Amino acid sequence: MIRKALFQTLHVPKFNPLICVNSYPWGWVPQKFIKNSLLRSKRHDYMYESLDEIDEKEFKDGCSHVYYKIFERFQKKKDFLDKNYCTPSLSIALNILNTRSKSMIYSPKIQKIEILDYWIEYEPTFSNHKFLGLWTHREMKLEFYKGLLGPETDLGSPLKRRVKVHFISADRHDIWILEQDLYELEWQVCNINHVLLNS
Repeated sequence: MIRKALFQTLHVPKFNPLICVNSYPWGWVPQKFIKNSLLRSKRHDYMYESLDEIDEKEFKDGCSHVYYKIFERFQKKKDFLDKNYCTPSLSIALNILNTRSKSMIYSPKIQKIEILDYWIEYEPTFSNHKFLGLWTHREMKLEFYKGLLGPETDLGSPLKRRVKVHFISADRHDIWILEQDLYELEWQVCNINHVLLNS
């Protein structure tokens, strides 16, 4: 399909060299690496006051739901570009990892979810539902007007928030980063266990 070929050209994932799908069919990197990244994790100064902007219980419930949905999709070897669960580069990465991995006999059971960090970025949000993964209709119009009126025009800049989440199970830890375009308001996953180096 032309759309997916264009996505794979525009959203090339840069993989973490520690990935080993044979040893780690789910999570893809060693648990030791994940635990070390937890120890090195630093919080942004305004994390706690910013968390007031989201309903923590509702957010954690949504995180749990999306964790199981992504696991199920990966287990059934379905194409991640067909859904909006993940950013285009992570969707492509998961599709590639899925072609390299064997079938899993595993069922995760999340015991606890912790929010590790929260921050704002002045960058565009790429999504599978956007044109070429890059723009909505509103964003294309905005970029067109910016081009006409010049760079000094203040028509707003792309804005997204990101939340780093720690999933704790009996036998494993996972660190995911979720992001939300503040204009679109849909959450999506942009990295799992640092498998992407460019996200």
